[in-house]
Amino acid sequence: MILKDSGSRPSIIFSGQVAIPWLSCAAYSAEYYAPILELIVQQQTGSKNIVGISGGLFWDGFSRAADQVYNLNDTYQVTPKWSATVELFGYLGHNRPLNYADAGLSYTINKRVQFGCLAGFGLSSAAYTNYFAFNGTGGINTRRR
Repeated sequence: MILKDSGSRPSIIFSGQVAIPWLSCAAYSAEYYAPILELIVQQQTGSKNIVGISGGLFWDGFSRAADQVYNLNDTYQVTPKWSATVELFGYLGHNRPLNYADAGLSYTINKRVQFGCLAGFGLSSAAYTNYFAFNGTGGINTRRR
């Protein structure tokens, strides 16, 4: 996290991920490493609601060219452990636009670990028609004790 929200100022987060070709099975292996770099802005809009927007670059692993990635989401904290999210996201670039909408449910294990599932559908002709996925996130505390 670059900046933590403080009432009227939103949180600003830099996120990076990478898909490593030699860690996948042959059927899903890409030719190149596939990083995703995003800048995320999130603002708490109520005691249980957070709105976020992000943009960045996405490499698919099959081409050296990057696409732009975007995400607009709203998360509602149902209980201290359960949250529900709706989002619009997509990829714009050298291929036809891929635009999606989905909704998900997440369970928080602790401050650094969360698991969930989501279902969605494509909004553009090149996007997948329907999908379902399980996901998980984890974090690392970088503060020195």
